[in-house]
Amino acid sequence: MSTEAIRARGVRLRFFIWLALMLAVCGAFFTDLKGNLSTETDILALLPGAQHDPVVDHALREFSDQAGRKVLILVGSRNAEDARVAGATFAADLKAGEGIADVQYEVRNRIGETLKAYLAYRHSLLSALDRERLAIDQGEALYRDAQRALYTPAGLMRPATPAEDPLGLLSDFLMAQVPPLGKVQLDGGVLSVAGEGKHWVLVIAETREGPFASTTQESVMPVIEAATEKARAAGADVLVSGLLPHAAYAAKQAHHEVATFGLVSLIGTILLLLFVHRSMRPVLMSAGSIALGLMAALIACHWIFGRVHLLTLVFGSSLIGVAADYSTYFLTDAFRVPRRWDGRDAVRHVAPGVLLGLGTALTAYAALMVAPFPGLRQIAVFSAVGLTVACGCVLCLFPMMRPPQAPDISPAIEKILRALLPQPIRKGGMLILLLIVMVAAVGLMRLTVVNDLHLMQSTPPQLVDSERRVRALMNNPTESQFFLITGSSEEEVLQHEEAFLPKLDALQAKGAISSYAAVTRALPSQKAQADNAALLLRTAYAPDGLLQRMLTELGYEPAQIATRLAEAQAGTRARLTAQGWLASAASDSYRHLWLGKISDRYASVVTLGGIRDIAVLRAIKQADVRLVDKVGDISELLARYQRITLWIVALGYVGVLLLFSLRYGFSSALRVVLSPALASVGTLGIFGLMGEALNLFSTFSLLLVLGIGIDYAIFLREGRVSPLSSMIAVLVCAATALLSFGMLAFSSTPFIHSFGLTMLIGITLAVVVAQILAQPAGAVSHGELRND
Repeated sequence: MSTEAIRARGVRLRFFIWLALMLAVCGAFFTDLKGNLSTETDILALLPGAQHDPVVDHALREFSDQAGRKVLILVGSRNAEDARVAGATFAADLKAGEGIADVQYEVRNRIGETLKAYLAYRHSLLSALDRERLAIDQGEALYRDAQRALYTPAGLMRPATPAEDPLGLLSDFLMAQVPPLGKVQLDGGVLSVAGEGKHWVLVIAETREGPFASTTQESVMPVIEAATEKARAAGADVLVSGLLPHAAYAAKQAHHEVATFGLVSLIGTILLLLFVHRSMRPVLMSAGSIALGLMAALIACHWIFGRVHLLTLVFGSSLIGVAADYSTYFLTDAFRVPRRWDGRDAVRHVAPGVLLGLGTALTAYAALMVAPFPGLRQIAVFSAVGLTVACGCVLCLFPMMRPPQAPDISPAIEKILRALLPQPIRKGGMLILLLIVMVAAVGLMRLTVVNDLHLMQSTPPQLVDSERRVRALMNNPTESQFFLITGSSEEEVLQHEEAFLPKLDALQAKGAISSYAAVTRALPSQKAQADNAALLLRTAYAPDGLLQRMLTELGYEPAQIATRLAEAQAGTRARLTAQGWLASAASDSYRHLWLGKISDRYASVVTLGGIRDIAVLRAIKQADVRLVDKVGDISELLARYQRITLWIVALGYVGVLLLFSLRYGFSSALRVVLSPALASVGTLGIFGLMGEALNLFSTFSLLLVLGIGIDYAIFLREGRVSPLSSMIAVLVCAATALLSFGMLAFSSTPFIHSFGLTMLIGITLAVVVAQILAQPAGAVSHGELRND
């Protein structure tokens, strides 16, 4: 059997084997994966297992869900009555809309139900102030306050009557647990605040679903916007605060950008490929190989990890740009022998370059797999599997799919292409390389690194201004940071929280925070209730104690006093439990802070308001107490990912240089690796000169600059026997990559913008440097002669 016959048989055999594998991939995708793909959106899931705390995760979900559903609206006017009318109209408009679970304007007076829930346990409940006063002077100051309440209008403000609560102990306990509202005051049943020369009333809306749900954004935001326009038309001012407006804006902007950029990229790529090949078949072949690669990557991640993280999909979508290079290199090989090109024969010409490009990418992703972060390992698996399958489609399926012959090249275009062919490095090329090095040297000294989510979110100025004004007017919004209290039982959690709160009281006195909210304000531990009861028995409920004196002053008969005193003493044995408290109206204001049992632990949350010094909060050390700063934790996580990724990029270059040295020799391998390396440092230098900060996503894109940029150098090096077709391949690959990634540089979302800008600059520089450093036909190093 001749060599040609053996080669043809091998091509057919590879085709049918790979076709069978791809049919299996399609079958697995449509039977096992379609409709069952589970995605993970929590960025904390990217943390290493040792740092992944299920209690913290649950606390974050509970707190974020509760806070995310609320929208605060301040309706203001120079006249207080006009503000109240406008607020009532705004609240009524919200209640009429869909997607809103609750609207609070006139605060519900549930004090009667709350009082009823606590009455049976009132003899073991004390406010912190009353407990302190009873311990200091047997409660004489407390007694004087009770007397004052009897004979002045101040008594009318107490929730309980003198008959129910002669000493005002239960009233003080109830008043002490009113949630902190900053400057907001209860005025005539409406929460109001004064500021900016206006009177403002507060409307609180709670959505049925979370702010990121499309149904919430589509149903609630139009209602809020319509009510806002109506109020402003009537002369009122409206300020909106909450996660929903930001989420709705981001979603709207993302949809707009996806539609715009996707359409431009798709049309541009199709037109480019049609211009080059004069046929739709190459477009469909390239799209098919990429689609099969993506399906295989999703299946692999689904089987290995169970869930696919959103960051994997974002980064993995860039797989399209790398995978497209392989099909482009194969299809443009037709320009090597116009009208006589055979796809089955093309494999031996393009396979070395394609396999070297794949090997480079797999080397970089292998480095990602050893990182201690599950997210990076998943990205590595996704990309490695996807690229391998796409490459296999090009080398195994394309030769038998009758790709079209290359069309004729016009003389003008051919003249331009030949002018771009690799030449010995001349003065102009050296000046360009020197300029890139100088830009890198100057720019790197000015480069800044930012991974703070606050600085990287896309928010329009009007929303930022509205949030700022609401915070200034209320002076006490709940912060995103909170303390998580844990214990082995409900009682232990409550005791840990009670031991912790004095530290917050001290910080509040120093001005580090303006307020906090804790469960134990409304639900004391069993130990605290027992201590309260013992203190009352020694002081207020003792013979001739405060209660007996007050009942005498109220005019009770001795027998009645004895009965009431005995009832109070017996009542000190009653204890309020967590289950009873949660089932009653008494827990309405604090129920969301009680997390209950999580795994084998119990937990509660202490929320903070008006944080002015986060450092002192971080410095607090107590067993089973932890400060949870979601934004800070995510920013730190992104920074750690970035440092690891930079090391991986550096190690990737070293590994690729060593790998290519085996084939080309060190000097030629260095020329190949310098193309993406100079492009990367040049990109960072330009970032520094532009004042553009480096973040995790732009660092990720440096891996792509390595993977894509080195393909250009490889194609030019391996295609020296047919330099014209190799140059066409490089230019087409670069153009499609710029259409895919370069458009992202115009995104208003900072993460996407920085990713796209890095690719735009990096790919452009990679093509330029690859063309300058590429060795012209006939220039072969001693190392290459030895290896060939």
